[in-house]
Amino acid sequence: MQGTNDTPERPTLVTEVRVQLTREPPILAFISITLRNALVVHDLRILERRDGSRVVLMPRARGTDGTWTTVAHPVNEATRREIERAILAAYEKCQAEQAGKQALG
Repeated sequence: MQGTNDTPERPTLVTEVRVQLTREPPILAFISITLRNALVVHDLRILERRDGSRVVLMPRARGTDGTWTTVAHPVNEATRREIERAILAAYEKCQAEQAGKQALG
């Protein structure tokens, strides 16, 4: 997915989103994003909550003591919203394409 709000003052942060749908809820998809065509972040996830809402989870790793630590995250709310919007839009597009393929065959 290419960014659409690219301006000289504020270039689009998320320039590509890759979606890998899962078949094991509550994790709906694994995501990789490219930021400004310069940095790739892997292992983001889309989680479906019990109420049906969806949340984007940042990548994390298990430490040697068994606890989980987030390894990459936005430093402010505006950046988080921009990343979440791009990811959820790409997920919806991927889901629609998948549904279209299933309807055809």
